[in-house]
Amino acid sequence: MLPPPHSSISVEQSKGGPWACEGKGVHLLPFLLPTKSPWLNPIEPKWVHGKRNVSEADRLLSADELETRVCAWYGVSHEPHLVQPKKVA
Repeated sequence: MLPPPHSSISVEQSKGGPWACEGKGVHLLPFLLPTKSPWLNPIEPKWVHGKRNVSEADRLLSADELETRVCAWYGVSHEPHLVQPKKVA
């Protein structure tokens, strides 16, 4: 049985729980995360194509230039930026 998550007992003291083997230590199972997850983020495929078409590999774009290119690529007009009031209650 594993200790509660908030305790500070080490793996050696807790005998490793169900992942431990006699005298062999603890087996860690690596799980690779997906590089893309369009089922979680539906805008991702559109964003990837837009990013490839507006960016340049040889230089860093200014914020104004990047905004102009993104708006042109997606065919939208410039909108004023949102401003957060200084004092939020």
